[in-house]
Amino acid sequence: MGASCSMKERIEPCVVDSDWLDIPEFNGPEKQLIRTTWNKLEVKSDQLSVEIFLRIFELRPEVKTFFPFDDLTKEEMTKHPHFKSHSIRFIHAVAMTVHHLDAWEVIHIPNLNKLGQHHSKIPGFTHDLFEVFITAMDDMWQRYLGKGYDATTRTVWIKIFRFIIDQVEIGYHEGMENLTEKHRDNSTNKVQDTTTEVSDQNKVNGVISNENTSVSLDQMTS
Repeated sequence: MGASCSMKERIEPCVVDSDWLDIPEFNGPEKQLIRTTWNKLEVKSDQLSVEIFLRIFELRPEVKTFFPFDDLTKEEMTKHPHFKSHSIRFIHAVAMTVHHLDAWEVIHIPNLNKLGQHHSKIPGFTHDLFEVFITAMDDMWQRYLGKGYDATTRTVWIKIFRFIIDQVEIGYHEGMENLTEKHRDNSTNKVQDTTTEVSDQNKVNGVISNENTSVSLDQMTS
């Protein structure tokens, strides 16, 4: 079991059919290519992270509504602390993916899963919105690397993008399942509490009824 993926001009999402996905493997030259191109991008990572999110907002404007700066201008928005911290955290996740190419399962996957779990708590956020991150990164890599983002380079980076988003999405679904279980438990507790209250009230009513009956009998015999 794993993920069924295909790559076209616009990257199609993987169909996740279990809570486990195949981890992409890279040979020596591919790892070197990833690290070499990332070194060129990392020196501009602050601006790169900003442009990734601006591109996301262009492609899916509704994503912007999840941030507290929906009415700000582009210049005001990019200076907003929440925007800056969010974009930096995202590009940091990409950096950690590259820096830990040989230790994803031990070091990096849990962090990506936690990131997805965090997004499951955002009201109205749906998992399909994750896909726009892949398109935005693909566009920005093309812009920043130019001719250096050839077919071979793009192929290995699409694997990186796909891996990041798949793992975040796994965490998102885990988070949604946890929220559903909590809701179910809370509903069960409410039903149990209501049943107990009804039972207790019936006992009280029974006592009152018995007392009234006793009083009536006393009155009849007096």
